[in-house]
Amino acid sequence: MKALLYARFSPRPKGDECESADKQLERLRARAQADALPVRGEYADRDTSGGGKGTELDPADELATRFALWRLLDDMQPGDTILVTEPSRLGRSPFAMEFLRRLIRKKGGKLLYLEGFNGESPEQILLATILDGFHAFQRSIIRLRTSVAMRKYMRQGRQMGGKAPYGWTHRNGRLVEVLDEQAVLNDIKSMRTEGMRPYWIVKQLNESGSRTRCGAPWTICNLQRVIKRQIRMELEVFSGDSSVAPESLSSPGIRTTRL
Repeated sequence: MKALLYARFSPRPKGDECESADKQLERLRARAQADALPVRGEYADRDTSGGGKGTELDPADELATRFALWRLLDDMQPGDTILVTEPSRLGRSPFAMEFLRRLIRKKGGKLLYLEGFNGESPEQILLATILDGFHAFQRSIIRLRTSVAMRKYMRQGRQMGGKAPYGWTHRNGRLVEVLDEQAVLNDIKSMRTEGMRPYWIVKQLNESGSRTRCGAPWTICNLQRVIKRQIRMELEVFSGDSSVAPESLSSPGIRTTRL
């Protein structure tokens, strides 16, 4: 019987106050040595969030980018023990956690936490399931705080990182308008006000010679994406702060991202 060590660390503000993947592995090595377990391998998902995209009900959403974890599961042999510092390092979704526990049991392995509930008795399984619920709650709180911070930045017209929405660009850390793209947004808004369906809006845009930011013809998919982001901008950038007026930037030919 051998041990496989797993660590995960997602970067965050004040990251120096958190336990890094290297520190987690150091603690896991000490535990394996204390239990006289030879270490078969060490696996670390660095800069990887414990949450995922898409539906909360699909474990694949949360685990899709956990490449080190999948390598560990492939390398695991019957009788091996997977050592993790605490349950949230594996995941924050009860569905993903149950999926992993069942997969490890099916392959003949054992899961051992340094901090958490271990064992397979009904009582221990119940406590572990309750703890998974608290981890899911913590994940929701993290997302809520991130969303609040992003809305605050948008109201102030500040750059939030990533790609600027269609009709906007980043300049000196602030959002500024791109006039030619804003004109297209106004045309889209007018056609929607007249009750035109997305198919006919796309047809009208392409026939008029309008193109997306990357120079490609419009499709229903990228049209809906632009509409969704523009509605969000209108709700957030100007709400409650009329003193924040975005700058205007006339810059035809800007090509910064593919819609």
